[in-house]
Amino acid sequence: MPTNDKTAAPLWSGRFTEPTSELAQRFTASIAFDRRLAAFDIEASLAHSRMLHATGIISKTDITAVDKGLAQFRA
Repeated sequence: MPTNDKTAAPLWSGRFTEPTSELAQRFTASIAFDRRLAAFDIEASLAHSRMLHATGIISKTDITAVDKGLAQFRA
């Protein structure tokens, strides 16, 4: 579970002796925010795949696979 403690060391800090690059810090800065949006992203992806199926763009097999994959992410 992410922490809001600004003094906590990054998860990877125990594996490397060199300081984390500024680019890596900027790249991972949104992880906590992204985690909060994950459920909404999954719901939007499910709705999108249902639309694609309803319009004949993807098959029933495809939408079943999408549903199964997104259920794994949700879990």
